[in-house]
Amino acid sequence: MTDDGAARLRAGLAERYLAAWQLAPDGRSRDDDGALALPVRTRAGEPALLRIGPPGARAEHEHLALRLWGGRGAVLQAMALDGLIPKTVDAKADRGLVTLTGMAAWQYQRQEAEFVTGNVPGVVDVDNQIALTTPQPTAGDVKQAIERAF
Repeated sequence: MTDDGAARLRAGLAERYLAAWQLAPDGRSRDDDGALALPVRTRAGEPALLRIGPPGARAEHEHLALRLWGGRGAVLQAMALDGLIPKTVDAKADRGLVTLTGMAAWQYQRQEAEFVTGNVPGVVDVDNQIALTTPQPTAGDVKQAIERAF
């Protein structure tokens, strides 16, 4: 593949990941030793870097750099791949402790986010602070539902 073809492929992948992970470009992309490096902002507004490059000697040790990042990228990727977890859920990681924040409509979505996060390698504990947005029924709502049923 030519250098120009590889650059187009990386740019196409970047567009796909920007959309899938709800990232916003936050600066000019640059070539980083054959890889595309693009400053981005997460959906929570935090700065990050999207790097897409070929496998090789440099990529062999990049997982170590991701560990220094606290594992947040791996958690966000795992949640993005699970269709039950709403996009309104975010994660922060610090030395294996992941705090989940945001909103979900249903309890099963909160539980799924916690389950998926807890199964990411390197995660030691999960603090689930996801708020439920589904309004709780009042006693009057329950009474009306019962009356309508008969």
